Parts: sequence; structure tokens; C-alpha cells
Amino acid sequence: MSKYDEIILDPNDKLSSPIFNTQKQYGLSDNHVQLTTSELVTAANEAGYLIYQRGCSKRRPKSLAKGLKQETAKHYFAARPSDQTLNKLGLSTQLEYNGGPGRYSKAFPSVLLFNSHDGRTSLSVKTGLLEMVCSNGLVIWSQTFNQFRFNHVNISISVVKEAFIGLLDYLPTLLHIRNRLCEIPVTPALANEFAMRAIPLRWPTANIGEYSEYRIDPNDIVNPRYSNQNGLTFYNLLNNVQRNLLNEDNFHVIHFNKGKKPLSRRVRKVRSFTRQEEINTNLWRLTESFLAEIGQPLDD
Repeated sequence: MSKYDEIILDPNDKLSSPIFNTQKQYGLSDNHVQLTTSELVTAANEAGYLIYQRGCSKRRPKSLAKGLKQETAKHYFAARPSDQTLNKLGLSTQLEYNGGPGRYSKAFPSVLLFNSHDGRTSLSVKTGLLEMVCSNGLVIWSQTFNQFRFNHVNISISVVKEAFIGLLDYLPTLLHIRNRLCEIPVTPALANEFAMRAIPLRWPTANIGEYSEYRIDPNDIVNPRYSNQNGLTFYNLLNNVQRNLLNEDNFHVIHFNKGKKPLSRRVRKVRSFTRQEEINTNLWRLTESFLAEIGQPLDD
């Protein structure tokens, strides 16, 4: 099964169980509207999307001891337009970008829905790109883009479905952004500078001089894994940086621990999807500001 194929959600699957939960966390206000995420999945399907990924936060023992249930934890699903929807929108022939060797992309526009049943997370929908060359899921997020956030008050399934339908008109813009990023050239020095600014998104105390907790080589952060992404474009740079920030890769960081001998530690994958969302969102914010700084704003 490919990363972008439709998955069947199983209520007995621990990653899917919060999606099917029908009970809100005990103690929430009567005004809190409980929307079962499985109903939102149905709304997405009816709007022309298919689900290709899901996940949920794992409750810590302390949270469970306080009465918070695993079934009410923050969770998400990722959806992309079905093949039928892509054809209807005329996007089937626009998924690929071929700028020559090392400059190839095939990406699906996607939406990510986040929800919880404990009152700690509003229902939100963000847009993104699922890049098939490396299976990266980039979050394309901005205050100026069509993003939706709903409080669990005076909300209905129909309102969320309308939001999904409205986002269909925005999906071609995501592919336009991909194409724009593919056309922005970068130099090794520029890639190094972007990596240096991206490193603190995961390691806030890295490379800050005498008080650094970690020392990280920016070359490891920009290093491409796939030949189709070794061309010096900003899109490739963004994908390589995102993958190396989030995923376990073949490089090490130097860890300084309270005056002890520095240790070389292999990078581990970021497993918390909440942390992944945070890093992805902040990486996109950095992308927008960095491109504006170098005279390549995306709103040109």
C-alpha cells in the first residue's frame, strides 16, 4: 500500500479509537458540543476526500491517573482529494513537476483535521502537501490561507462539511505554491543559513555558543536522501530540512550534559504527532519569512 492510498479506519485500532469515541471528557460544560470525528470523516468523504493517515496522542500515566481517558485525547486524520475529485477539479495532470534531474516532484494537496474530546483542543483544519518522492507531509499554513478553527460551541457537522467543500477551491493554490518553490534556486550558503534557523525548531538550545546543549552540523539538516531531491531548489531544501528535523536519519548530534564529556547521539524520530505538527507549522512560518527576506515572497 502506498502512502497516499485510502486506509480503512478500525475502531479497535489504538491509533483510530479516539476517532470513533462518542463520549466527551467528564466535567466539560453542557455547552461543549461533542462532534464524533468519525462523523467528520464521513463529511470529508462526502465532500470528495479519502483518508490516508491517522494518529493520536498517547496519554501519560499522570494524565490517566487524573481521570483523562485515552479515547478523548487529541487526534487527527489526513485526507487528500479522491482520484474522482482530482479529475473533476482538473488537477490530475498537475500533481507532477519535472524541472529536470534532481528537480522532480509528485505531490497531492491535502487537509489535516485535528480534534479532541477533552476540551483542550479546538477542532481545526490545516492544508498541506503530501510529497510522494519522500513521503513527506508538509504543512502549508498561514493566516492568509484558508484555514479553519472551530470551538466546540454552536458547531455542527454541516458547518465542517462546508469548510471541506470550500477548501477544494483552494487546493490548486497548494500546487501553485509547490511549483513556485520548485522554481526558487538556492545556493549552498543560503541552504546552510536556512538550516541554521530551522535547527532550533527541534533543538532550541543547539548551536548557541558556550551554553549550547547540542551541536548540530547544518549540512546534516540539508542533506538529501533521494536523488530526485538533490537539485538546489527551495522546495527540495524545505523537504530535506523537514525530513531531517522530524525523522530518524543517518546522522548524529553532539550532546553536552552538565559539564560531562560530550556524547555523540544518533538522531531519533519525533514520534509525537503534536510535536510534529508544531515543528511543521513553525517551519512553514520560517519559510515564509525567509523567502520574503531574500526577495522571493510567495505572494508574488
